Parts: sequence; C-alpha cells; structure tokens
Amino acid sequence: MKNYTVSELTKSVKSILEGSFPDTVAVTGEVSNFSRASSGHMYFVLKDGGAQLRAAFFRRYAAGAGAFIPKNGDKVQAVGDITVYEADGSYQLLVKRVFYDSAGDFWRRFEETKRRLEAEGLFDSSRKRPLPAYPVRVAVVTSLSGAAVKDFIVTADRAGAKFAIEVWGVPVQGAEAAAKIAEAVNAAGSLTGRYDALVIMRGGGSLEDLAVFNDETVVRAAAGSKVPTVSAVGHERDVTVVDFAADCRSATPTAAAVLLSEGYSKALELAASLNERLVEGTVEKVQKLYQRLDYAELRLSGSSPAALMKSYGNRLDMAEKSLKFSAAERLSALKSRLQRLRIYLEGKSPASIMAAAAARLDGLERSLKNMVLSETASCKRRLETLEEKMRILNPDNVLGRGYALVMKNGGVITSAGQIGLKEDIEIKMKDGYIHSFVVGKKLEDINGQNTDNS
Repeated sequence: MKNYTVSELTKSVKSILEGSFPDTVAVTGEVSNFSRASSGHMYFVLKDGGAQLRAAFFRRYAAGAGAFIPKNGDKVQAVGDITVYEADGSYQLLVKRVFYDSAGDFWRRFEETKRRLEAEGLFDSSRKRPLPAYPVRVAVVTSLSGAAVKDFIVTADRAGAKFAIEVWGVPVQGAEAAAKIAEAVNAAGSLTGRYDALVIMRGGGSLEDLAVFNDETVVRAAAGSKVPTVSAVGHERDVTVVDFAADCRSATPTAAAVLLSEGYSKALELAASLNERLVEGTVEKVQKLYQRLDYAELRLSGSSPAALMKSYGNRLDMAEKSLKFSAAERLSALKSRLQRLRIYLEGKSPASIMAAAAARLDGLERSLKNMVLSETASCKRRLETLEEKMRILNPDNVLGRGYALVMKNGGVITSAGQIGLKEDIEIKMKDGYIHSFVVGKKLEDINGQNTDNS
C-alpha cells in the first residue's frame, strides 16, 4: 500500500482528471450562487436535477467583446477546461465562454406558479389586511436553529416591542419542508383569538434554499391565513412567491421585527413627548403660583412693625458687615504693600548685590576657563598638524630613503648646470658627508638627450 500526503494525492487526482479531459468541454446547467469578486473574477455553480459543478469565470475571459455575463437562474452552456482546485481538493470548470440557453428551471417554475396563482386573485391588493398597530402575540413560522429567529427576537426587544413571540419550528429547506411549513401556517393562521400577526421567516440562502417558499401549498397557506401575515424570507434582493401572497413583505427577518414593533416604538416616543410636555407645563404652573404667593406674602408682611424692625436690623447688619469688610480689605492691601516693599528692599541689600555679583563672577570665571581650555585644545591640534608637516618635509627623513643632498660653498645645488668641472662639492648623506672633486658631468636637454661634458 502506497502512502500519500494530502498534496501528493490531490496532485495525482488532478493529473488523472485533467488527463481524462485534455480538451475544452461544454457543460449545460442552471446558474446558482453567482458572485463577483472585487478583482472582477466571477464564481458560480452549474446544476441540474442530479448534480452540481463549481465554475470560475475569470475577468480576462469575461471582459471580451460580446461576452455574456450570467446571473442566478439562467440556464447556460459554459465552455472551458476541467481542473482540480488543490486548495480545497474540489474539481471545477474554468470557464472561457458562456452562452445563454434559456430561462432556468428555478425561474421557470417561479414564474409559472406566480402567474397561475395571480390569475386566481391570490395576490390582489383587496385581499391585503393591515397589520395591527399594537400586536399582543405573534406567531413565527421558521427554523428553531437558524439565526433568523434570534435576530427577530433581539431586534423586537431593542425596538421596544411588548408582544409575546411564539415560534412554530419547521424545516425551511429540503424535501419535506414545504408540507411542514404549510401545515404550520394553516394551524397558526386559524388561531385568530390567539395571534395578532403571523410571520413566515427564514434567513438568506441560495435559490435552491429559498425554492420551498415558491411551493404552491406554502403560498396558498399564506394567502388563506385568517391572521394577518408577514413574509420575511431571505435578504432584500431575494424574491419568492409567498411575498406576493402575504399581507405584507419585509426585506429581512429583522425588518419584520421593526415593522411589527413600529406601533410600540411610536407610542413610546409619543408618551415620552407628552410626559415631557406635561412635566414642563406643571412646573411652569407651579412656579407661577409660587411667585404669586411670594408677592402676596411680601405685600402682607412688608408694612408690619416686625417687618420694619427686621428691615432696619438687616440694614444695620449689612452696614456692619460692609464696615468690617472695608477695614479688612484695607488692612489686606497694606499687608500686601508691606510685603512688596520688604521683597524690594531685600533685593537692594548689599548682601543680595554681593551674592548676585559673586554668582556673575563665578559664571564669568567658568566661561573664561572653558574658553582657555577650548583655545588650548585648538592650538594643540594646530601644533600637532604643523609638527606632522615638518616631519614629512624634514630633509633628514628624505635622506633616510637613499637620497643625497649636493652642496657647493655651503649652498644647495639643484641643477647639474650649477657645477663646473674640477670644482669641489660636498655630498650630504643620512649619516655623514662626502667631499668630492668633479671630473665629469652629463646634462639632459629638454628632449631627454644626454650631453657629455666630461
């Protein structure tokens, strides 16, 4: 038995499958789960009654002149290559061209059911009933495990709804779903003494997932309900036949919760507004009565001896307080002035002046020291530079590399023309002098030719 890694096995299957379909193939089916990425690439599923095939329609092919762009429900012929997408181990069709075949089976059945029931008058506006403004109890026909019912309950609570919610749990997709949904709608829709509204609900899904709500038994159950019905199936873009049969259609389950809670939320807003107006009016009325009472009390008590004595006493107290305040304020001003003078005199004292001068002298001394140190360092660096130059230019160092210095009569000879035959010269070497007598010489002309003067 050969052992494979997942990647190795997938590559092997890919090789076998793509080798079995070396040429382009044409596949006919109904488009479902269509989506377009931000990159421009499109992805969808081709399906028929027995199977489905994933397809990828890349932008470079879709952007071609005359290219047909499919949509959900279209029956098409897709031409492309069969390959394996290794990331998830599934095979797919890489589409190069798409040709429109005819309306898909899903939309065909949708339109047939809609036209037939519409002809019977099931969608007439005269049959539509208004929803109660303040429902007390609402029946919800949906899946117990889906997120839609949770969103409905949470949204209704946030919107301030006061109605009770009773969930009739049913499957919302699959072979038995239509019968179960119709049975629940028929049962709940007959309980007019218990329910004020009935919501037929499920969350979003593919066209196949929502197809159960195009079933004739479900649509007839919604149309025949004695309790006003709300259709809340899928997302805003999704349309099912039951939407036309219900008394009201909501784009989403949460929108249905907001719709049924609208009366309560408006009533709460109105009650809050009326309560605010009542409180403001009551406070204003009480304030006016208090003002009238105070005015009457003042008029009644203002002319009595006790009131006069109290008035004189108040005036005396105010005069006393004013006098005390003036004296205290004057004393405080004098204290402040005295403090300012003390501070000024302290600043002009010899000790303060000497301390300031000493501090300034210390600062100048530090500055002078820093300047001397800086200048000394600069001079030292310049001296070191000059010493290095002197060392390089010292003739003794040059003589140490094998050169010699020729002198005559104490002067330096720089040209052979300065020396004549039979003259005494002195040659300085690294470690001494050589006295020599010139017996011959050679001169080079400007062209580099030697001239013998010996």
